[in-house]
Amino acid sequence: MKKTFSYLAITSCFILVTTLAHADTDASHGKMDGKMQEKMFKALDANSDGMVTTDEFNAFHAKKFKELDVNGNGQITLDEMKAGHKKMDDAWHKKTDDAEGKKIDDID
Repeated sequence: MKKTFSYLAITSCFILVTTLAHADTDASHGKMDGKMQEKMFKALDANSDGMVTTDEFNAFHAKKFKELDVNGNGQITLDEMKAGHKKMDDAWHKKTDDAEGKKIDDID
């Protein structure tokens, strides 16, 4: 009986650990790793001087605002924002799909 209970307990632990390990497979979603932070910084640093000024920061976000404001009325609706995010997601997926089969070093 003790042996059966021990096997059951060990098996339960393995199942629990496996479940927990896969429960949050997208744990990094929404978080930036170092490489992504560097890309974002470079995108913000318009004059490439290693610093982001308020003007550079605001110009970058003004550009993104215009991209999301599809009808150009100076306002972003929820539908425009969702469409903009879908467009970015689609572009990201296309980039990662295109990168399949390439060496990791070949991907920027």
